[in-house]
Amino acid sequence: MRRTILHLALVGLALILSVATAFAEPPTKLYGIPFGGGYRDFQVLGPVSQSEIWLLANTDYYSETGVSTARCELFSTDGTVAGTRKLVDVVPEGTCGPISKGRIFDGARFYFGMERKLTAGISEGNELQIVSTAEASQKVIFPGAPSSFPDNFIQFEGRIYFAATNLSNGREIWGSTGTPGTTILWNDLILGSRSSDPSNFTIFRDQLYFSAESRNSGRELWSYSPGSGTPWMIDVAPGTIGSNPNNLFTFEGLLFFSADVSGQNLYATTGYGSGTGIFKDIIGLNSTNPRDFSVPEKQSSSSPKMYFLADTLDSNGKLSHAIWRSDGTAAGTTSVATVSGYPKYIGALSGGETFVFQHSASTGNPLCELRSASRVENFPCYYPTIVNGTLYFSEYGSSNYRMMRYDLTVAPKKETVSESIKFAGVVGIVSNRFTAKESGGLSYYSITDRECPSTSGTKKQPGQCGCTVPDTDSDGDGTADCKDGCSMDRLKTSGGVCGCGKTDGDGDRDGVADCLDRCPYDPSKQTPGMCGCGVSEADTDGDGSLDCQDQCDSDPLKATAGTCGCGVVDTDGDGDRIADCLDGCALDPLKTKPGTCGCGVADRDTDGDKTFDCFDGCPSDVRKTAPGACGCGSADTDSDSDGEPDCLDQCKLDPRKKTPGLCGCNVADFDTDKDGSPDCKDECQFDSSKQTPGLCGCGVPDVDTDGDGVIDCRDECVGDSQKSAPGACGCGRSDTDSDGDGSPDCVDVCPSDPNKSASTVCACGAPDTDSDGDGRPDCVDYCPSDPSKEYPGTCGCGAPDTDSDNDGLADCRDACPADRSKTSGGVCGCGVPDTNSDGDSLIDCFDGCPLDATKWDPGTCGCGVPDIDSNRDGIADCLGAGLAKRQPPIPKLTFLGDSVSIEFSSAIADKNQVNTVIYRLKSIQKGKERWSKSLTKQTKSTSLKLKVPRGTRGVEARYYITVLGKRSPTSDAAYTER
Repeated sequence: MRRTILHLALVGLALILSVATAFAEPPTKLYGIPFGGGYRDFQVLGPVSQSEIWLLANTDYYSETGVSTARCELFSTDGTVAGTRKLVDVVPEGTCGPISKGRIFDGARFYFGMERKLTAGISEGNELQIVSTAEASQKVIFPGAPSSFPDNFIQFEGRIYFAATNLSNGREIWGSTGTPGTTILWNDLILGSRSSDPSNFTIFRDQLYFSAESRNSGRELWSYSPGSGTPWMIDVAPGTIGSNPNNLFTFEGLLFFSADVSGQNLYATTGYGSGTGIFKDIIGLNSTNPRDFSVPEKQSSSSPKMYFLADTLDSNGKLSHAIWRSDGTAAGTTSVATVSGYPKYIGALSGGETFVFQHSASTGNPLCELRSASRVENFPCYYPTIVNGTLYFSEYGSSNYRMMRYDLTVAPKKETVSESIKFAGVVGIVSNRFTAKESGGLSYYSITDRECPSTSGTKKQPGQCGCTVPDTDSDGDGTADCKDGCSMDRLKTSGGVCGCGKTDGDGDRDGVADCLDRCPYDPSKQTPGMCGCGVSEADTDGDGSLDCQDQCDSDPLKATAGTCGCGVVDTDGDGDRIADCLDGCALDPLKTKPGTCGCGVADRDTDGDKTFDCFDGCPSDVRKTAPGACGCGSADTDSDSDGEPDCLDQCKLDPRKKTPGLCGCNVADFDTDKDGSPDCKDECQFDSSKQTPGLCGCGVPDVDTDGDGVIDCRDECVGDSQKSAPGACGCGRSDTDSDGDGSPDCVDVCPSDPNKSASTVCACGAPDTDSDGDGRPDCVDYCPSDPSKEYPGTCGCGAPDTDSDNDGLADCRDACPADRSKTSGGVCGCGVPDTNSDGDSLIDCFDGCPLDATKWDPGTCGCGVPDIDSNRDGIADCLGAGLAKRQPPIPKLTFLGDSVSIEFSSAIADKNQVNTVIYRLKSIQKGKERWSKSLTKQTKSTSLKLKVPRGTRGVEARYYITVLGKRSPTSDAAYTER
């Protein structure tokens, strides 16, 4: 029989203080859970009610033989031994790894990410855990060691949404209703393995907002409404580079966020129409990265205030943090105080606008800095945590660490809580108790009241209402009911314009509060009018009935749909008193419904394929119920794989054509000279003024310069209007023919013989006729009508045997007369060789990467670089791991005479890396410091040299990196002076 070391080391391991002493010295330690004794690695999931916290514990179980077995169990506790109990085994044989920072409780179950480590040494990866009082289950989204790393949980419309990763979809949005079976991929914003990487889930105006990557617009803001069923993108920065929205926070009817559009700044959206844009350029060109938005639990003013941080430059050009306060309006957004350096922001204290930061001192010991508009205080501190407006921390005393507190509302403000423990931060809060990690384990503390006399009853501190009046805060807004004019409204302490329970917001920014505005989301209306809010009161068809009341707003003859609907006459074609639009058998007076097969059609199955003929597209073909593209009895074969079946494809073996076009199959309809006639029909493919050679041939115009009726290309005496050929006597000389035999006397060997012109060719007595004037008598001219030929040659009489590309084949036979390497178009066409340089089965003219055998297109990384994502984070290796999440280092600035040198980080070192620099110049004019407007330069180099005007005293610059549409955050600013 197995036995366990049970219930958090009941004997000798728990430090229990009586509830009766809970008000001795606040906060009082109620219960301690030291590590050891079989219990180790406590992890608090969080509160589940006003008096109960759930936590995980890895435990050691021992058999009677002393063999130990590791387990991970879920516990519930109210901070007492009696109220601590085991719920379920999470890992029966193994341990729980660290749980995700994000987790959520839906009222019955906790959802979180965690790695289960089995005793056999097997890791099940970091996957989704769902635990309740009855069971602990796991949903494996990414099987194997890579893990899905679920995080960013939010509850919305009865479902838990979160981000998780798998191999097929990358990092996308998942949803669950409480079981592994109902945990599914909710939406793949970028289809395929590329990740949209959703984050910043926030609920605003009954919609789910978040930031995510898109395929073509970079990282932008998204919104999802249950009514639409599909998320839609709000393109804050139109173009391929996104605005990288971050730090989403709701306040006073607006959703605030930071966005990087020519530098990071404060943006907001009303959640309606086009109401998204920059809220306030808070510190001009010096501001960037608004973040750490918060509304303190307790505020001294009567109206709520939002606080946030923003980076800026002080008067010396050094980076500082500005603390800002906002009442939800641009005019009411003002600076409270500044803090220099790079401190970690902790939060705001109750009792005034005092903010806590933690610095790393030169001594190595961290310091807490308390800063407001009127005070600055520093003291050593470890693990600073604010609980209900009070700061708790550790400091080193004379010989050991001790737990301290700092409370603005009491005196002394700083005091010791315990001399004997090393406080390591708050991990859970329930009612007036909180759980703290100590050097020895977990302990529970009670936050108690003080400084009221014993006659005041249970109150030890006056609080907001005094010693005798309970500081009840019914609405949990940090203001007690005795001071709260709206004690049941957590957003208000006074009625304002709209009264308690109603926000004084103006969602559409029309100057009228939503509670008084009957159209609170329509900036053009304050009353619904005839049509209602957000709806134009137009009459499109001019029939006197407004579109919103006109069922047929595009039909001027109807204002109601009638029986058949707008634009359709209520005709009864078969006289059965049922309008045709409602009559399933409009031409059959015996039917108003078609039955199974339709009007007048029998339910017959001719081919016996269990499909009635009326539904069978091939009623005589037992193998088909639809003709497909080719018809019954014919297969829809696509021989050339061009998406068109052979029966419809006039070019069955040409994957580039479905019809012959003008040139026919396998011949591209190229028009080389752009004259509107394809090359296959154009005998003059390189002459845009001709489609046929005419009389003169391609490239030679058919003109008659001397007007003798013979065009120049055929006129051997172009300047002689009396002659078109020189004849025997030459141009400009008369070819007198004394014997009238057709041969001029100057060349007539037989000038007195009318039947001879040259006895040496045709002999006397035979006329030396030269019909085509080519100098060769007809008696020996095989082309007597072609002045350019004596023999037919390759192309025949009347057609020149031109070989334009000198490839040995005359143009008349050559389909590519200008391409020496081709006599036919081939696959790529004339002028383009049909080569396959990389041997990847796709010829170069169609191959986007002709020298890369593994790619047909450049993909994300370009030719020659594989699109590998080694860590499966949705970002290819060539783009650098997590470029969109990495802030580049600060640039280095150096003055060089009348120029300044800017050196960047080569953090990505990719051939496609572009550095975009945003800089401005400082000068002194009339004794005052002047800054130029921001300027932008881009470079692919790791340095940039800028000429600066005379009188430039200082330069400030920051930059961001872009690689193939991926953009990093903007670096912090650097500044230098002469």
